[in-house]
Amino acid sequence: MKKRFFALFLILALALTSLTACGSKDKDKSKNKAKSYKDIYEIIEEVANMKKGTATISIDADLGSAGFAKLTFTVKNDGKNNGTISVGVDGDMNGTKLSTELEDAMIVKDNTAYFNVGGAMKAALSVPGAEMPEEVKKQIDDLKLGFFAFPLPDVDYSKFTSNFEDVTDIFISFLKNALKDAKVSGEDNEFTIAFKDAAAYKGVVSALADFVEKDALKLMNDKSNAEAIKTVDLNAYAKKVIDFYYDDVVELAKVFDVDKAMIDSLVDEVKKMDLNQYRDQAAEMVTADTISEADVKEMADEIRKANDEITDEAIKDFTTKATVKATDSGFKFSASVSGKNGKEEDCKITVSLKVSEDVDKIVAPSDVTRLRDFSAIATSIKSYIDKSQSIRDRDYRDFD
Repeated sequence: MKKRFFALFLILALALTSLTACGSKDKDKSKNKAKSYKDIYEIIEEVANMKKGTATISIDADLGSAGFAKLTFTVKNDGKNNGTISVGVDGDMNGTKLSTELEDAMIVKDNTAYFNVGGAMKAALSVPGAEMPEEVKKQIDDLKLGFFAFPLPDVDYSKFTSNFEDVTDIFISFLKNALKDAKVSGEDNEFTIAFKDAAAYKGVVSALADFVEKDALKLMNDKSNAEAIKTVDLNAYAKKVIDFYYDDVVELAKVFDVDKAMIDSLVDEVKKMDLNQYRDQAAEMVTADTISEADVKEMADEIRKANDEITDEAIKDFTTKATVKATDSGFKFSASVSGKNGKEEDCKITVSLKVSEDVDKIVAPSDVTRLRDFSAIATSIKSYIDKSQSIRDRDYRDFD
């Protein structure tokens, strides 16, 4: 298991680079797409510095007779703090089949997050064994669930990415160190990484240990994130959330015989609270020395010990290969590790990644579900509670 983990580590490291596709540099990609790259690190840096775009990562696991599974995540960012996340699942594990796609699982538009509650409910009901009583199912169908809106705090997001270029440089430095014993070949727009022997895998482990020992502490002690947290006004945000939901809460509370005066009293209490003290405490926790240099060195030494288990004999059944390619439509990364499982059957895990500057216009959903829309379900819940209480009262009287 340990040996397989280290083979997968490089794959995931390359793939996760796509998640940084909202960096701080503003480059003209129309020109960069046509150029050639001297090495894979130029391509990775290009992806990391993209200001907007679409990234799709697919993880395929072929486990032989045990089945297969595929997870797909698509993230879109328009470069204006708006974006979407979509998720897809397809698989057959030991005879249990599951196939569902949740497009726009979350949409962020104009500082408001919209969660696709309706789509998530349909996806959940598609899971084998997730059937529910017809009465409940009818209520959910009648509700016609759509997107649930939630306001976001007013934040200067640029402050949270002020150290982005430093992080990118550290990551590229890690990759160069990790691949020093691997065979990296190619030119112009396509490169291949191959792991031929134990030394190549050991290079990844050693690079990880070096990262923990030299760079991890530096990143954890970075003060920029703490300063960014302090720019968030939680008092103003609390008022924003209250104003956003107030009318709906008043309407929904009527179902439970809670009057408006009680809601107003609770609102006044919340508005009197100084929530920024908790924000400051969170900022202090970010900068606190939660781990010492000695602890970091000990962790690095433990990682290096894993190299003792990596030999040519131990990894003979595993093949790891990765390709990095720039195309007219964007960038493509793919990597796979294959080998034998406990039953000596072929198994293979492949990670594919596509990154492009192209992104559809992000729009807010029209089918927004409000809290007050849950009144019918709330009424059913209250009815059930009242009925249960009535039965308990009757049983107590009979007992007396």
